Amino acid sequence: MKRSWLLSLLVLAASHAYGATSELPPGGLQAEQEGRWEDAAAIYRNALRSDQAQVDVWLRLADVDAKLNRPTQAADALGRAAQLRPRDATLWKKLSEARATAGDPVGALAAVVQANELAPDQVDYLRAQGQLAIWANDSKVAIRTFRRLLVLDPQDPTAWLWLARVNSWQGAMDDAVAAYSAYLQQQPDDKVAWLEFIKVQGWRGDYPGAMDSLDRYRALFGEDRGYLAQRARAEAWLGKTVETLSLTQQLLADTPDDVEVHASRLIALNQANDMDRALEELRTIQALRPDATETRSLQRYVLTPLRSSISLGMNYSSDASDLHIFPWTLDADIALSPSTRLMGGLESQRLDAVVGSGLENTDGSDKATSQRVWGGVKHRFSPLLAGDLQVGASTVDGAHQVADYRLGLDWRQSDDLTLRADIGHGLLAISPRTVSLHLERDTAQVQTRWTPGTRYTVDAALSRDVYSDGNGRWALTLAPRRAVLRSQGLNVDLGLSGAWSGFDQSLSNGYDNPLHFQRYALTSFFYWKINDDSGVSLSLSVGQQKDDTMSGFQTGGDAVVQGFFGIHRDYALRVYGSIMRNEQISSGAYRSDNLGFVLTRRF
Repeated sequence: MKRSWLLSLLVLAASHAYGATSELPPGGLQAEQEGRWEDAAAIYRNALRSDQAQVDVWLRLADVDAKLNRPTQAADALGRAAQLRPRDATLWKKLSEARATAGDPVGALAAVVQANELAPDQVDYLRAQGQLAIWANDSKVAIRTFRRLLVLDPQDPTAWLWLARVNSWQGAMDDAVAAYSAYLQQQPDDKVAWLEFIKVQGWRGDYPGAMDSLDRYRALFGEDRGYLAQRARAEAWLGKTVETLSLTQQLLADTPDDVEVHASRLIALNQANDMDRALEELRTIQALRPDATETRSLQRYVLTPLRSSISLGMNYSSDASDLHIFPWTLDADIALSPSTRLMGGLESQRLDAVVGSGLENTDGSDKATSQRVWGGVKHRFSPLLAGDLQVGASTVDGAHQVADYRLGLDWRQSDDLTLRADIGHGLLAISPRTVSLHLERDTAQVQTRWTPGTRYTVDAALSRDVYSDGNGRWALTLAPRRAVLRSQGLNVDLGLSGAWSGFDQSLSNGYDNPLHFQRYALTSFFYWKINDDSGVSLSLSVGQQKDDTMSGFQTGGDAVVQGFFGIHRDYALRVYGSIMRNEQISSGAYRSDNLGFVLTRRF
């Protein structure tokens, strides 16, 4: 009696679990109850040979195959049942589970997607779909799924975390940062998620943001190894090399084969201009992980500037005085070693002026030409000190010659302060008149860059020129700026600039020479990152300016756009254009338009 009751209950469950209405073949359930699974499977398969449309039989066969540890056959049987009952969401969900058990993530995902279409907004179904999409490496479905879960429950921390991770795997770093931020607001004690978040901030280039997050991490968890490793990477890219090298030395003492730490050390050594040690680190990384994507990226980052190259440049500019200048250059840069380079080049330019403008030749003609040939050497004496020397000669209209030179010194005083000093002598070739007068110029300039903290940069320059006509010019510029945005696709800096300059005398020798000029402006800098090898920059400024001929300040500004293509490739192209309405151009004019390109071939 008890056995008959159990058999009836099993029949009822099999008949109604999926809404089945047809009868099962005789003996099938009896064999299941007695544990004769092979016999049950044979009975069900035999029944299906005569009628493939028996949904309930396919379902019993699926359960029997599962008992027999045949997950693929069980999933196939459920698949036939789902085809016969396509509107049954529960059946599609069970098929998804069976496909997953059989090791078929793609099939499992397809089935649960079907279940979600039939029963939308079922949280359990959506969670399963999200996890299966990750397993099947279908990031689009995963992202769509987790976003739908967050529509249903914006406070779902698991959905935020997985949305962040999948976005980071997809390379959508800005979206990943936003999702990690939302997750960590709810789960601030998740140490693993904090480290993932900091890494993603670095991957999108937001190292100042990474440093802020590292400070939060230290307050929560202390200075553990994860903290030290990520701080080393952020400090390295920010040029804070002293601390980076100390941290990496400490970390490598415990784990000498940690490639990530070696990479941070390589970046720091390269930033510090310590090329011999940087190349040694690169060889270590290549030996430890030769085929990794980051290894190839580090190779390009370190080795590209060390390659020899030839560059062709052409330019056109015009200013408010109808002065037109057409220069072209051909330069060679030959690497003798990581520390020493030979340089040389040819330059030619044609200058056109309007007769009567005061910029024409002394004989009244409107055109002049000059050519220059030069050679030089650049040498790094130590990581802190480098120098370069150029010597050459210019020819004016094929006759008059002027010897020239330029001597420069680069001093890296610390991670935060660098200085460059230049002195030089050469032809003052900025208008036909300066060329026909054979004017020459002695120059001296000091430029500094100070980078306090992680977001601020202050550029300054002081120069003095002395002309062979007895005139001279001094100039001072000061330009602080702050990094206000670092994202995957866009960097933005905002700042201020001040410029002051003046000539000793006001002469009529082919160049504008106000006795005093001052300018104060707001500045902005944008860089759109197309990819690692290409990008577009835009710098804008607007402000007030005045010289001694003006009764009051006037509005001025400029815009400079540049495109960079092939930054680390054999061929590199830089194209640029500018519109300037200020005094910061070589001729001293207040208005100038400029257009040009430089094509470089590396060897």
